[in-house]
Amino acid sequence: MQLYVVIFEILMYDPLTEIIGMKIGCLLGDYQLLHYLIASADPPQPNARRNNLGE
Repeated sequence: MQLYVVIFEILMYDPLTEIIGMKIGCLLGDYQLLHYLIASADPPQPNARRNNLGE
């Protein structure tokens, strides 16, 4: 994740790429939110994995 922060900071130096940097930040945020929603919307799958590992 540190790599994305460095890329974001480099893009923010140039006013022309500032918008691109902000869009990259929004895409990363959307991906994390989407991943969280998928994980929380489908609990049986992770629970099944935990039970299999526990047995």
